[in-house]
Amino acid sequence: MAMMAVDHQTRWLEAFRSAVVTATAPVFVVTDLPYAATESLMGHVRLRQDNLNLHKQLLQLSVEAQRARALSEENARLRALLGSSARVEGELAFAEVVGVAPDPLGRSLILGKGDAQGVYQGQPVLDSDGLMGQVVEVGRYSSRVLLITDPMHITPVLVNRNDYRAMLYGTGDAALLELRHVPETADVQEGDLLVTSGLDGRFPPGYPVATVSSVRRLPGEPFLDIRARPAAQLERSRHLVLVTRSAPTDAAPPAFEADGAWLPEPDAIVEPDGSAP
Repeated sequence: MAMMAVDHQTRWLEAFRSAVVTATAPVFVVTDLPYAATESLMGHVRLRQDNLNLHKQLLQLSVEAQRARALSEENARLRALLGSSARVEGELAFAEVVGVAPDPLGRSLILGKGDAQGVYQGQPVLDSDGLMGQVVEVGRYSSRVLLITDPMHITPVLVNRNDYRAMLYGTGDAALLELRHVPETADVQEGDLLVTSGLDGRFPPGYPVATVSSVRRLPGEPFLDIRARPAAQLERSRHLVLVTRSAPTDAAPPAFEADGAWLPEPDAIVEPDGSAP
């Protein structure tokens, strides 16, 4: 009590107090280290989780915007859009690319999700820009996605400007697709957006697939030489979206090769005059 009174009335003990504070400062620093480390770690975890959640939201909005783009162009043509919606038809799941299949002649990716997470064979896969491909092999905790540029992959598409139906073939080149069996009379122009037609019963309709990059008329050939570039970032996207159809189709399933790529039946491609190509 005497020291308190002296300290309150005089400045004699300031030097002693300063020395005590200096001597005990390291103790406070050491005792605070576990709390600071825990806060830093938790902050990093929260930041990573927030970033992942935001990325998933961005992917979902981008996928929804894809259908909105297709529908807006249909509205511009004053089409009746009965039953159409600007939102994704089906449930979305998110998966991360964990590897590339070691096949120099094919184009496929490995996802870090399998049937334990609800992935199934034939499930459509998209990124934030367009259609990537479909699941062709499913394991317990991983799956393989065949990209639309694989030479064995064929995608039924529509020219979004006029609803012309065609078949889009993979070439093995990550930046090149081909529209085949398109007659010279077809109205296909450079810059046309190609979207999924939904006629195969597998891919939901209205998702961007590619943009026509060139249209050439070859002398003596009955079909146009049409090249297209994929809408999706096939070699750069890391986080992908798996689309689950909300209502399964009652139609007969399309024909499949062993690797799961959709292939048309011999009489599936018909010219405008009703003849086979």
